[in-house]
Amino acid sequence: MKSFLIAATMAALVILSIPAVAQQTPKPNQTPTRLTLNCADFKRNDDGSWYTVRFTMVQNSSGGRFPLSNKTFSKREIILGGVDLADYLDQHCAPHSSY
Repeated sequence: MKSFLIAATMAALVILSIPAVAQQTPKPNQTPTRLTLNCADFKRNDDGSWYTVRFTMVQNSSGGRFPLSNKTFSKREIILGGVDLADYLDQHCAPHSSY
């Protein structure tokens, strides 16, 4: 009986986590999330990862604000409002960043 309760609890947790993951994926007709940030606050490393050179605040189109400081990250490590921060920086800031 105890193992059944543990299995049922785990199954419920998995099922409850699915909507949170689904919300991160933009729907086809939904306006993609836009991030507001200062490209000068980020430096692209030789390996393609990014580093915050000073404390910075990234804001998404929903008004969510995300503080970052002394953080090195790569693709798929920081997702803000469904947007991969490293991908966003590659598209919007890489031409202005030192390699």
